[in-house]
Amino acid sequence: MAFHTYGCRVLQKFLEKGYESPIYKKIMNKLGEMMIPLCKCSYGNYIMQYLVVNGPLEEKNKILSSIKNNFVILSLDKFASNVV
Repeated sequence: MAFHTYGCRVLQKFLEKGYESPIYKKIMNKLGEMMIPLCKCSYGNYIMQYLVVNGPLEEKNKILSSIKNNFVILSLDKFASNVV
């Protein structure tokens, strides 16, 4: 869903309101596994931007650590540079 035009908005709304849902942690884990491709995606980068600003502290730290480790690659990409 995060790679799709409308799916990324649906997912973002779920992340805003669904943090008490039992599948929230599973979705967060899957997003963490796909962090670099999501940052480089024209739609997925919005999910990553949202998580950097509004996500749980644990997830923010994981994303920021991954950004730090891949800083040059991400900063040179058209969409990932928005996350950086």
